[in-house]
Amino acid sequence: MLNIRKNQKEVTICPLCDETYTDPRILPGCLHTFCLRCLEKREASAVVVESSCPVCGEKYCGPLANLSRNAFVLKLMTINRIAGASMTQSSPCDVCQADESSASPAAVATHYCLNCSESFCDKCHTMHSRIRSTETLLAY
Repeated sequence: MLNIRKNQKEVTICPLCDETYTDPRILPGCLHTFCLRCLEKREASAVVVESSCPVCGEKYCGPLANLSRNAFVLKLMTINRIAGASMTQSSPCDVCQADESSASPAAVATHYCLNCSESFCDKCHTMHSRIRSTETLLAY
C-alpha cells in the first residue's frame, strides 16, 4: 500500500546530506534536486564550468547559483510543515484572529490556502473559496 505521508517526506530529503532541503535546486536535463549548499560543498568552486549529477551522472554546466529553485519541492516542504504543526497543535483561523471587533476567540483553522499563506476555519474557508483565484485549498 502507498504511504503518502512517508513519500511526501522522502521527496523533501536531499540525497547528498540526507536532511530536509535548504534552498533546493534542480539540475537541468535529469531534473534531480539537491541543496544548493550540498552542490557547492561537492564542487571545488561555486562557478562550475562542467560537472555531473551525483545520482545519475548526467553532465551539466554553468554556475550553481543559476540553477533553478525546485518550486514543487518548496511547496511540498510548506505543506509538510503546516501538516506537522496542525498535528501537534491547533492553529487559529488567521481571518478570525485578525478581526479585532470580535469578542470571541479565533476559531480553529481547518484549511490552509497555499496562494495566500493563511489558515481558515470552516466558515472563513467557505467565504474564501468563493473567490475564483483561491478555489484550491489544502485541508488539514
